[in-house]
Amino acid sequence: MALDDTVQRGDLGVVGSVWDCEAGERYVHFANWEGTMPERQLNMCNFQKGTLVHLSKEGLHSAVGEVVLWDEGKLVVDVLGEKVKVPPTHLIRCDFQKHSTVHVLSKTEASDKVYQIGEGLYSLAGGLRDGKLILNTNDGYDFFDPEQLALAKIQRGDYVIAPNGQTGWARGIDADRLHFSVQFKGFAEASFAPSELRRSPLQKDTLVTWTLHYEDVPKGTVASADLSNVRVYAKENLNHGTWNFRVSQLRPLRFQPGDYVQWKKHDEDIPEGDIGEVVRLKENGKIYIQWPKCLCSFWPSSLKLLPFQRRDLVHWASADDDIPTGSIGRVRGIKYSDGGSRLYVNFPKGAWAFSPGCLDAEPNVSGWCHSSNSDLTSANWTTAGIHRLKASFARFDQNGDGNITPAELAERLEIFCWPCPVGEYYLDENGSLSVEEFVDYVFQDADREITDGFREHVGLEKPGT
Repeated sequence: MALDDTVQRGDLGVVGSVWDCEAGERYVHFANWEGTMPERQLNMCNFQKGTLVHLSKEGLHSAVGEVVLWDEGKLVVDVLGEKVKVPPTHLIRCDFQKHSTVHVLSKTEASDKVYQIGEGLYSLAGGLRDGKLILNTNDGYDFFDPEQLALAKIQRGDYVIAPNGQTGWARGIDADRLHFSVQFKGFAEASFAPSELRRSPLQKDTLVTWTLHYEDVPKGTVASADLSNVRVYAKENLNHGTWNFRVSQLRPLRFQPGDYVQWKKHDEDIPEGDIGEVVRLKENGKIYIQWPKCLCSFWPSSLKLLPFQRRDLVHWASADDDIPTGSIGRVRGIKYSDGGSRLYVNFPKGAWAFSPGCLDAEPNVSGWCHSSNSDLTSANWTTAGIHRLKASFARFDQNGDGNITPAELAERLEIFCWPCPVGEYYLDENGSLSVEEFVDYVFQDADREITDGFREHVGLEKPGT
């Protein structure tokens, strides 16, 4: 069939049960056609049944929804009890998904369950209940808003490095809810607190290059790696075979699956300024990139990494009533619905779309873009660091009431010669600081020196430059 006649590039379909293994074909249902297609012409959508998402729709962007089914080329999302049918370009993947490992920051008053606030490890069951995330507990389930949880720095299935330098696989959470069970070579297992583990720079499907070379693996070859203990099994890009390489001989590529990139050139399909997302390695050594209008492959040398990535923390270079000076936002995703050249950034008072570089962000009809120069600047801290800062909130909250009083904060900050916040700007109606206000206090002064002692105390890491 001529795909351009019936099935347009980027159309959403569902794979059926019929699959011709030898021919490499899949049976696919599209809105206006169904039949077999070569598997190489298909790309898995980022949103599958059960995926938790945010809608890029005013009034619903802060709510969490769940993809429940496919319907005539669109996805049906259950959000706040309402079934909304939207194209994938109107969705943003939520940070929390099924089996995500999280810390509990605060619990609802109605809950009678006991949590190790800020330090305990818990797993999400998947799905939603009345718009809330479902958390697995030792004696059933509990329900939380996203703001009540923080992602743990180690997730189940991650390859991790133990204190002795040995590499293993994080199998899951121990029964004490404070340690990870890690499996090593020979199926040996041991338990470690998250603070004792480092996430390996090489994970499943990490794109790498070999620091050496020989005839079958030329210099500059890009491969997809799978870490197993102390070696990597890399499929060479010319399909010559699979080899085992030492971890020390591999260098992660500057682009990884999920990263945002821009093309150094432009054409009709990829206009100047469009943002793409790295998908996977192609057999010939190129990298598949999902653009707003197409899925295309490129040589790595033709791409540039976007300065802001998903879940990065940013400041807006300007300010207004919605985004006061010093406000910290988090990049949620690419705004495909108006072309794909802007990033959604979630600030405390809402989410807006911004250009990532020096482009002007013209306001659209819904008012979701700020109209002046929309440069974003880095907040200089990783999202994982902010999650750990939030998780450390419990160390400051000595009486465990979910808030920090000026007295509690002053006692801790005195160690680091930091001033204690006073005044209505920092304190809520109860005269204390919430988790969000605590984070704002730490980062509201860009010139404040964050000492190594403070970072170590709260489990915060500053990324390399």
